[in-house]
Amino acid sequence: MLSGCSDVSNIKNPNSLELSENMELSENIELSQLEKDMDFLTSDQCEGRRAGTLGNELAGEYIAERFEILGLQPLEQDYKIPYTNKTVNLVSNEIILEILDEDITIDEFEYGSDFIEVFLNNADFSLPLVLSPIDTDCVMLTEDDSKSLELSKNPYVKLIIKKNEKLVRGGDFYHAGRTSQIKVLPEVYSKLLKYAGKNVRFKTEIEEKNTAKGNIAGAIEGEDSSKVLLISAHFDHVGKIGDMIWRGALDNASGVCALLRTAQVLAEYYKDSKPPYDIVFCAFNSEETLSSGDGGSIYFSSFLNEKYHAILNINLDCIGNKDNDILLLQYNDSKASKSLGNIISEALQKADIKSQLIKSGEYISDHQSFHDALCISTIKDVATSNIHTVDDTQEMIDMEYLETVGYQLGECIFNRIGDLEFSTEDNSRDQAGSNQANSKIVMAKDLTVKEFEEAYHCKLDFIDSDSIIIHVASSNRSILSEQPNEKQITDQKDMTLWDVRSLSFMLKSLDSIHFATYDKSNSYEVMAYEADAKQNGFAKENLTYLLRDGEADYYITNEESNSNRVICMIAENDFFLVHVTVSLQVSSDASLEDYKKYFQDNINTEYINGMVKLLLDEGGKQDE
Repeated sequence: MLSGCSDVSNIKNPNSLELSENMELSENIELSQLEKDMDFLTSDQCEGRRAGTLGNELAGEYIAERFEILGLQPLEQDYKIPYTNKTVNLVSNEIILEILDEDITIDEFEYGSDFIEVFLNNADFSLPLVLSPIDTDCVMLTEDDSKSLELSKNPYVKLIIKKNEKLVRGGDFYHAGRTSQIKVLPEVYSKLLKYAGKNVRFKTEIEEKNTAKGNIAGAIEGEDSSKVLLISAHFDHVGKIGDMIWRGALDNASGVCALLRTAQVLAEYYKDSKPPYDIVFCAFNSEETLSSGDGGSIYFSSFLNEKYHAILNINLDCIGNKDNDILLLQYNDSKASKSLGNIISEALQKADIKSQLIKSGEYISDHQSFHDALCISTIKDVATSNIHTVDDTQEMIDMEYLETVGYQLGECIFNRIGDLEFSTEDNSRDQAGSNQANSKIVMAKDLTVKEFEEAYHCKLDFIDSDSIIIHVASSNRSILSEQPNEKQITDQKDMTLWDVRSLSFMLKSLDSIHFATYDKSNSYEVMAYEADAKQNGFAKENLTYLLRDGEADYYITNEESNSNRVICMIAENDFFLVHVTVSLQVSSDASLEDYKKYFQDNINTEYINGMVKLLLDEGGKQDE
């Protein structure tokens, strides 16, 4: 791992870094350099680049040295911008899954080649393998993935084994309190069927600790250093198990290769001059745990907000899979984001590169850590792609197409850099109602009721049980930092519900109640609400009246607009609008009456009424 010095010539793995010191900086670059970048990032040495591993560190060192060769300047003393976050690992990196006949092992299965984790908790048990739940502790075998949620609610089911065509590995597998789940290949599932009634031995040991990591950043200094164009791609992936390596060629060695090519083009153009403002290139770490609030881009967003008044981000994630040659340009919900998308789309069209401009939706990537941002990708459907499988290898990438995209993006930025728009909003962290990117963000932080009360100085006396977990999806300031600095502690002292924009009550039944708040005095937030409602099927024309509870009317989404048929209601005063959505664990063919009855029988509306009142009252306080 690189320490604090900027001299990267002392890396202790010289044989692992085969870099060309005399690269040609021209449109006719040989693909061999791009292939070298891809070869190393997907190599055995990088071990799948899982954050917190030696292979991840080597990948970061490689990118740092490539930045140095290209002539980019370190953003700090070093190319590595360190941060510390949670790392969850399996002790000894293995899971034991065996079939027993009494106390004798009659069959065993190999972790990584026969099965893969979905959710894990510490476990060490021997329980009967069943095809239907029983009234005693058991292991459940199922090929119907839709039953997983229902089985998770059964207190007797201690492990769910599901059939899956591929061993898709996630980046975040530990969720306290979740029933352990694993996936097995079809041939393994068929074998397990024959062992129904036998005992399954299942053992895991999980280690959770804080680990030092780093984003890798280099810069081209501009005339105006109050704003920055950030070009990014994450370099981490999901690691290895034994000899099985999830190489992550598409996800996201491809994005890093495109990032390096774009940096090469711009570094050549600005060799003897300066761009109008700073251009920063960053390879993010920990993207695979972004949804749990541990993404490197979240830390880097906070870091940049201390340096710049305005930030515009172009993020590169999964580019060049041979089965799709259409670039998806996914823009965040801001004027500057869409303008950026239009400019790049026009340039790509002139270069005969097919593209489609769309608003960001469920595709989770690092652009979501910034207000004004665009994500460029060639994945149309994550579910049908090969990402997060061992099949995501270099052979699946069109390297010539990848080189072309990187080159044309650099050309576009150079030619149109004066046309790029930045938000005119102040980038101050203390601005009331500022959006997520204008402050330190917390995404997907799980808190107990007591922790939430302490963090936001409120009392949830309408909740009679600590069995609820409060899932803070976004907050305007950092909370409960593992190692808070003095300023963060000061920030936390006066933190209130005003600092929360999105939170959920995760109920023991696995139902959830989500609260989203919008400041009515902030025109951006009003527009954001209207866009959110339309995009997620909550517009009036997509709702059907369901029931009235007290003074609140509840509606349900139509099947055509939202397959989950989420229940929703709106509460507001002169200051705040609170949008409440309730997701229920009902069968997919449930009728309207089924939803109504389930809601009345299982959802305590006092939880909703109490939280809504707190949020609305907080909005009123801010206007005083």
